Amino acid sequence: MNILLRHGAILGFSFLLCACGTTSTLKPEGSELSRTHSPSLAAYNKVIVLDFVDNEESKFVNGGEAFAKRIASKVAQTKAFESVSREQASGKALVISGKIREYKEGNVALRALIGFGAGSSYFDADVAFSDNETGKKIGDIKVDKNSWALGGVIAATQDVASHMDSAASSIANQLKKAKGIH
Repeated sequence: MNILLRHGAILGFSFLLCACGTTSTLKPEGSELSRTHSPSLAAYNKVIVLDFVDNEESKFVNGGEAFAKRIASKVAQTKAFESVSREQASGKALVISGKIREYKEGNVALRALIGFGAGSSYFDADVAFSDNETGKKIGDIKVDKNSWALGGVIAATQDVASHMDSAASSIANQLKKAKGIH
């Protein structure tokens, strides 16, 4: 019984550390019928991650560059691709680019002390995947992240950087899966 309580407490605590929001699955370009399966990335050994287009809030802190760096780092850590680059190059490669839709740091004190959405942080982005040689879009991922609404220490630690890290990890894992590596 004691082990069950410990495991339940650990599971509950890890759930509390997660930010609210989602990172969608990798959806292929095309008709809605084809959007139910992830595209195969088996033909790609090279990934190029370009800076994301910033919105008004993120351009002052180079959020598009920061998010691209995080994605490149997480994809490289999977070792699913032979190379991961941050610079445009020629040849066969998967290109990751996109734009930041929402970037709000929020207010740590309001998140911690009041909660209920006060001072919330937000990070939303459109992530696009395309073929480097043809420019043809392969698929996309939607990122929609925000801080824990109930406040407290958990919400205080959930800032835009943590949302970017969480989304970048999810993107890297999905690319590894689409590459056929589990």
